[in-house]
Order: sequence, then C-alpha cells, then structure tokens
Amino acid sequence: MLFRSLVAGDPGVAKSYLTLSMASILSVGGVWPDGNAAPLSNVLIVSAEDGLADTIRPRLDLLDADLGRIHHINTVLREGQKEVGLSLGDHLFQIEEAIVEYRADLVILDPILAFMGKKADTHKSSDVRAVLAPIGSIARRTGCACLPLLHLNQTSTRGSHIYRDPTGLVSVK
Repeated sequence: MLFRSLVAGDPGVAKSYLTLSMASILSVGGVWPDGNAAPLSNVLIVSAEDGLADTIRPRLDLLDADLGRIHHINTVLREGQKEVGLSLGDHLFQIEEAIVEYRADLVILDPILAFMGKKADTHKSSDVRAVLAPIGSIARRTGCACLPLLHLNQTSTRGSHIYRDPTGLVSVK
C-alpha cells in the first residue's frame, strides 16, 4: 500500500480527524465510505500538535479503533543531555525503525512541516524535496504508505484556500 497523497486544508476543517478515521477503519479491517473493504492494517501516528491522551486516544475510542493496531512515536527525542524535536532530516532511522517494529502499513505525519527540521527552508522547494525524498524511499522499502498533513497558511487575508487560484490572477467571489 503506497499512497501518493497529501491531506491539506485550512485550520479547523478536521484534517487530523479524517486521518484518525482512516486509521480506525484500517485497524479493524472495516469498510471505506465507498463500500469497499479496507485491509486489516497497523498504523503509526507521528503527531506534533495533538496530545495522545487528551485528543488522539479519545477520538480513536469514539471511532471504535483497534488500539492494538495503532501506534505512535514520541516527537521529542533525547540527544545526549538535551531534548530535540523529531526531524525528518535527522531522525529518519527512528521513523523507519518504528515502521518496521510495528509492521505499519500507514504512517500519518501530522503536520508534515513540524518535522522538517531547522536546516530545511520550507519556502525552497529544493530543501523540501531533499527532506521528503527519503520518506518515499522508506515507503518503497517497507511497503508502508506515508500520509502527511499540511496546514495551509493561517495568516492569509485573501480568503479560503479552496477558492484561490495559485497564480493569483483570478479571484472567485
């Protein structure tokens, strides 16, 4: 299973809940909204925003997930005497190790920009590709689908992202 997808949207449109719903369906081998059967799968959640105990777990409980098939890794790691945030550029080994250990079929990265690290300038496509390309290699090696979430710019004053022309030449009212 290898998705080439990205869940992106404005704040508050339930992107994280959508991916937890997907995780729940996969964890029980349930049925997708289109009526097709989902494969019974293990899921790895890597979340920098939502707390496991106060947000993720209650949502998974509500969605009737098989919690024995849904796993997470810490997004704060110890390096010597200091704690550092999980970075795709610096900690891919740990992510791949967790995918293999839990035999994950899907890994959710929520939100992807939280894991880009200090070295990557997210405004430069070459920096972004340099960080994300190894994720694709991990997906191919392990057979695990990677589903990143992207929170669109919250400070824009040009209206909702879904109505924007990326060129900025057309305005929709």
